[in-house]
Amino acid sequence: MDLDLQKVAKLARLRLSSDEAIEFAPQIESILEHVRSIQSLELSSVRMAQPQSSAGHLRADQAGTEERVEASERLVELSPGSMNGYFEVPQVVSQ
Repeated sequence: MDLDLQKVAKLARLRLSSDEAIEFAPQIESILEHVRSIQSLELSSVRMAQPQSSAGHLRADQAGTEERVEASERLVELSPGSMNGYFEVPQVVSQ
């Protein structure tokens, strides 16, 4: 079995029989040759994209307004069941 094919098979945790190695060797070699051609590219003049800082795009955390708190409390009051300011729902998981 070819050395590159052995490495790829080991990394992929594959056990190849002799017949499978003969069948897959040209395919693996073609893939590895493509990777080698990419690795040989001269990229020193290529500018890489830099991630933008998102710190300026985030809003500051703020406490809920009084209106939102009142609306939330009103929704809980209007629900079919509530307990201690929370929605009361049927138990779905047994203990």
